[in-house]
Amino acid sequence: MLLTLVDHETFDYRDPSYSTLSEMSSDHLPAVGDFIKDGHQLSSFTVYRVEGRVFRSRPAKNGETADFTRVYLVVSTQATY
Repeated sequence: MLLTLVDHETFDYRDPSYSTLSEMSSDHLPAVGDFIKDGHQLSSFTVYRVEGRVFRSRPAKNGETADFTRVYLVVSTQATY
């Protein structure tokens, strides 16, 4: 599943790609209130708090079931190191 981090202050449901901060692939879906670390270096990373989740999926063929293909995580910035 593709997780997309979007800023809670500029997020727009009609155009969610406008406020994209980061994208990552994961099997784990963070809950509201969870903290997410974005960055791969110990000396530089940003911590976000999940404020909300928006689920999106592509249309599936008749008879096929599919999970959500993308989840927008509406986040607020907590700290930058």
